[in-house]
Amino acid sequence: MEIKKFKTNVNCSGCVAKVTNSLNDSVGAGNWSVDITDPNKILTVSNDQISEEEIIKAVQKTGFKIDSLIWIQKMIIGLLASLASSNEKLHA
Repeated sequence: MEIKKFKTNVNCSGCVAKVTNSLNDSVGAGNWSVDITDPNKILTVSNDQISEEEIIKAVQKTGFKIDSLIWIQKMIIGLLASLASSNEKLHA
């Protein structure tokens, strides 16, 4: 199961209640959660059947902001791979 993460401004339990119907309809009940204790209010979605764009639209239509963290994850993986390659060259 692919896990997608997003930064949101869903700040409290009342905000979670406002996005619940939209996210349940889009990704299914039990397939998402918002960590309102995280400073970035991370929405985690476990659903291979829905695109990032559809998740973003589901949250935005309830009036909240949302940004994908997928590009950040890919950037970090690329940087780590580059560092590992540089490290191998130094020790060769």
